[in-house]
Amino acid sequence: MPVSLSVAYPAGEHRLSVSRNGDAFLAYAAHPKMIPLAPGTFDVQALYEQLAPHLHPNLPREQRPDPEAIYGTVQVLDDQGRTSHFLIFQAESWVGPLFQKARDNVQEDVPSWWPPL
Repeated sequence: MPVSLSVAYPAGEHRLSVSRNGDAFLAYAAHPKMIPLAPGTFDVQALYEQLAPHLHPNLPREQRPDPEAIYGTVQVLDDQGRTSHFLIFQAESWVGPLFQKARDNVQEDVPSWWPPL
């Protein structure tokens, strides 16, 4: 069972982090600002189950089936303290709604420089 997970899509841009305790944050790029979401917006286990069919091994670009595909990353921290790293590809249609749900549940104003999802 995941303790926490983080979804970044496309790679390095929008990031959603969710913990087992119900804490969740939205972040953008390398900016240190993490915007808290309403408690309980996401359930880490349900989110993991939604993502699981889309997770691929984290291979170097030259070893991927389509090295030019738009990709993102998923990191999963398990009960044993191990972090697994995965790739997701061409995921706009199902990741977009996750980020929109996050954006709809922010607990403070989104900075004016924050790009749209």
